[in-house]
Amino acid sequence: MQKRVLGAARATLGKWWSDYLQKKDFFVPSLDLTTRPRNNTVAVDNSRSFADVNAFHASRPSSGVSTVWHRGLPIDMSMSLKKGAPLIVVFHGATNVDVRLPWLSGLGITAALETSRLSISDPSLYMDPDLNLSWFSGSHIQPDLIDVLAQIIKKVTVATSARRIVLFGGSGGGYISLRLIEYFPWATAVVMNPQTDIEKYHEKHVQRYVDLAWKGDRNLLRSSSGTTVFDSVEAAKGTAKVVYLQNSNDTFHLAAHLAPFRERFGGTERFILLEEAWRDGHTPPPKEDITKILSAAAKDDWQALTDRLGFKQL
Repeated sequence: MQKRVLGAARATLGKWWSDYLQKKDFFVPSLDLTTRPRNNTVAVDNSRSFADVNAFHASRPSSGVSTVWHRGLPIDMSMSLKKGAPLIVVFHGATNVDVRLPWLSGLGITAALETSRLSISDPSLYMDPDLNLSWFSGSHIQPDLIDVLAQIIKKVTVATSARRIVLFGGSGGGYISLRLIEYFPWATAVVMNPQTDIEKYHEKHVQRYVDLAWKGDRNLLRSSSGTTVFDSVEAAKGTAKVVYLQNSNDTFHLAAHLAPFRERFGGTERFILLEEAWRDGHTPPPKEDITKILSAAAKDDWQALTDRLGFKQL
């Protein structure tokens, strides 16, 4: 028994050490991927690793944890796939500084739904233990991260024959959900207290991201990845749907992020808003409410959203 356990442990360590040592374009030698150890050992032990996005495209996606290496950083994701079902893509927001990666969220709130789920962990968080929010917007190592995320989602969508796509996230995860509807103009973005402009978030967090992920070059961030959702949403307006949840206790996001979004897109067909007081500050609605909203969005049940769940025209 002990020999089997030791053998399995050696195999697991060997697999991940091989991933770490393999030649990767644009890899930064000083980057220590062991800084934030992985926490879901069962999932990681059984994960699939792909050398690059092309290798992932050539594969058949399957349920479980997979890692796509891109320019020296791992894009970790967890999939629960059902052929022909709607696909919910889950993006996390800011992490605690001591979080162990990958952070693959969304299992609990989607478990009871007849949908596929794709949860993605932000690869930029591997760059420094002090970096806890990077909006899935990449870095000087992965300036094209948003494009690559879109490629991954498209592959999963086609492989599962997904009937609909729901892009879901809160805060920074809401930001990337709104950014990605440009690539999926028939999708529904379900966003909770999202940032709609990275540079209008709290400056200390923005500067930390710029310093740690973009070598302090804010202009490089702007030119490579962009910092607002507005052009992306404008490009998909008319076909995409936006289901916007906003905590009315979160006065900062009301003024800095919802107000300019509403000024730009208020009155747009199929852009709806639920503004309610949940807990204090930057907090989401109860999990059971989120599940109901995701269920309605996945079914494209607009009557449930507006008549029963209380959403109004943006």
